[in-house]
Amino acid sequence: MLSPSEISAVSEPLARLIESNGIKFERGNPRQYFAQLGLLSVGLTLPLVPREHLATVVLLKNYCNLWNIVVDDEIDREGGRRHLDASMQLLTLRLQGRSDQVPDSGAARVLHEMLELLPATASPAKERLRQALYFDLWEEMTGFSYEHCINSVRAAANSVEYGKYSTMTASIKHFLDLDCLFAADELEDTVYRKLRTGYEFLGQAVKFASDLGTLKRELLEEDNLNIVRILALESGLPGMERKLETEAQYEALLPSLQDIFVRSRKLALDNLESARALLAPVTEVDTRPLVKTISGLVESYCKRDPFFQKQR
Repeated sequence: MLSPSEISAVSEPLARLIESNGIKFERGNPRQYFAQLGLLSVGLTLPLVPREHLATVVLLKNYCNLWNIVVDDEIDREGGRRHLDASMQLLTLRLQGRSDQVPDSGAARVLHEMLELLPATASPAKERLRQALYFDLWEEMTGFSYEHCINSVRAAANSVEYGKYSTMTASIKHFLDLDCLFAADELEDTVYRKLRTGYEFLGQAVKFASDLGTLKRELLEEDNLNIVRILALESGLPGMERKLETEAQYEALLPSLQDIFVRSRKLALDNLESARALLAPVTEVDTRPLVKTISGLVESYCKRDPFFQKQR
């Protein structure tokens, strides 16, 4: 484990990066925010990582989180994708071996700083993991591209494709890759495969659960689609097509959404249960702290569901 002072120290490079690059950060004090997020990142780190590398791995995960926030906020709050496109360009350059070029974007700069901290290794297995990491970052970018698309073309949104693409934005498979890159011992392919499959379900659980807690903000402030709004639109419920003007409108809409909230929560909890079932037999790595951390995160999101307490 990291001490509180070590976790606070991990937040400092991100705060400096935000300040020196003029990155728009609208979620409070970045030092406090990423110190808190560092605690979560510790819980999302497998015991494969030696103590001496733990702070670096947590820092890398917080860089990933900052990148996600910058891209997500631009799409959600401004309807733009400059940071996403620059990030895609950066990753393409990396895949071409051109690591010295960084597009002019705060998100691309964050991603560059993260990738520069990856360990150099001559191990073929570790090099393959680096390729998996690039793929998982690309997958996350694909998810954001989908979200930008459906916010622009509402007719393209449906619950099947949302479950396929938008859940990519909450993926934590790149966290697994980072743990394995810094691990003292290399995992057998069969073990990595099982872990990766479990992580897929964990990310989907987080995405569906987070949608429960952000509906009010997305209807009143941002006008973005999420699983609750999409399921409501597919069910023909009125009032979900466009941004609301007042909180009173939101409160009036809620009673008609009770069944939709139940369906959305079930998606989150079913994916969480699938992850538990897949990860429990993996005896080579203790995944219990990971599952406990994600379970707590999912529950915290579910508690924002206005019908949660009534149905417990």
